[in-house]
Amino acid sequence: MKPTVQKRGIYLAAIVCLGASTALWVWGTMDAREVAHAPRAAAPPKVTRLSAPPPLDDFRQLTNKPLRRPLVDPPPPPPPEKKKKRKNRASAPRRPSVNLQLVGTVLEVGHSVAILINPQGELTLGTEGQELRLPPAGVRVERVELDRVLLSFRGETITLEMPRLELE
Repeated sequence: MKPTVQKRGIYLAAIVCLGASTALWVWGTMDAREVAHAPRAAAPPKVTRLSAPPPLDDFRQLTNKPLRRPLVDPPPPPPPEKKKKRKNRASAPRRPSVNLQLVGTVLEVGHSVAILINPQGELTLGTEGQELRLPPAGVRVERVELDRVLLSFRGETITLEMPRLELE
């Protein structure tokens, strides 16, 4: 950029700033003039001190309260009665359990991997469409996402999610 163009830009910015500050100054003085000509509000009443304190009879209600009476908490409410509901086991089919835990995922285009562990501590890696080698047999990895994996087992889809770590 040429120095003459820079100088023109600086001069233009200075003129804009000067105009804006002048406008703000004029606007501020106009407000002050309007306030100066406005009618004044009534002055607050002056507070005078009492020459003598109030009589003690005014405080009788306060002094006659039994402040040293024993403090007793009310008894706790009885616990609510729990109603036992019988579940009809024949009507609700049990969902299949794979007893696996998702430990991690690796996401890549075309070959994402889920890292799974069983209760005995055996690890396995499963890619999308692959059947796992861990028991129970017949568990297939359908889809791997950032923090969960979708498995199919005995015709049902099971979702495993990674446990959330809470930082203290």
